[in-house]
Amino acid sequence: MNVYDSIKFVVTWLPGENFPVGDTFNVVTMREHANYIKSKFVAGKVLMAGPYVDGSSAMTIFDVQEEQEIINIINQNPACIKGIVKGIYKAWKPVKWIEFS
Repeated sequence: MNVYDSIKFVVTWLPGENFPVGDTFNVVTMREHANYIKSKFVAGKVLMAGPYVDGSSAMTIFDVQEEQEIINIINQNPACIKGIVKGIYKAWKPVKWIEFS
């Protein structure tokens, strides 16, 4: 299946109630979160991921088919369970620009 052929889910990761005060989304603070997202990448569920340049939050584009699956991915994220981050998601359909007219 072509990457453009199905709906994707975009998750914005925001600081949770236990996010370190004065910190940013970085490799040290987000190690557990990053390892979890990497495991989803290895499983073929993540297309792209990373923090915003200002370090205020991060984004992940998931290639999953069902809304319940993205809910489960967010809820099972160890950093979400610990309240370090929280994830909000939205369904997204990429544009196949080569065919756009």
